[in-house]
Amino acid sequence: MVKGENENSKIEKPKKKKSKEKIKLLIDDAGSGNFVGGMVIAGWSDDIEEYKSIELSPEKYNETFANIQEAVYSAVKKIINYFSNDYELISIFLCQSMLFDFSSDKLIEDGCVVLRGKIEGELQNLIEYDFMNHLKKLGLPKYVDFFMKIIDRDKNLGYRLLNNFCVNYVKVDLENRLKLCKSQSKLYLDLKNSVLHREIVENKFKKKPKLCCNCGHYIYDTSLYKNTLSFEHNVFYTHINCRMPKH
Repeated sequence: MVKGENENSKIEKPKKKKSKEKIKLLIDDAGSGNFVGGMVIAGWSDDIEEYKSIELSPEKYNETFANIQEAVYSAVKKIINYFSNDYELISIFLCQSMLFDFSSDKLIEDGCVVLRGKIEGELQNLIEYDFMNHLKKLGLPKYVDFFMKIIDRDKNLGYRLLNNFCVNYVKVDLENRLKLCKSQSKLYLDLKNSVLHREIVENKFKKKPKLCCNCGHYIYDTSLYKNTLSFEHNVFYTHINCRMPKH
């Protein structure tokens, strides 16, 4: 026996590393088709019912398509790292959108099992609510939450109505709100070169009130602003005393 060693002491065996629970991960996006705002990238696992999301700002979305794909990949990696800290990922199911093509290639190079396709279910529900919160952070009124009720019933109709409302919201204050938009489109250029004409008119719509495109509330006042854009003669309405949000 080595001098100074306690004969009753036990040699501790190295502890076996506890194996991680294996899960499948789904990753999707929301907001890429909406004119206003950036988008949200999020991951979800049915196995553990856990969710993680990351927002990409409108500024990031307005870079080149290659840069956008790199930003998406960066978000995807953060989501993967979040889940892989505690779990072993069996597979990663990515949305079929071209925005994820670069991510798919890079993950396959890293040896990941990557699947592609349309994503439905809980992830889509959660990420859509996150995108609504993203819009509200940019200054849009709480009225945008109303469109979730329509999206739950009919996604195409709901997103079309949401986009129409968002576009009119931007038209109210083009100088300050165009920075909230996706700039790589004809609509952006049309709005950028457009002139807004605003006049006070009598409110004749009280039986079927008009929605204020600035605050999202119905207009019941005796007078209201009739707003017309020069490039398309599009008419929309706002309260006369509606306070503009700060951006």
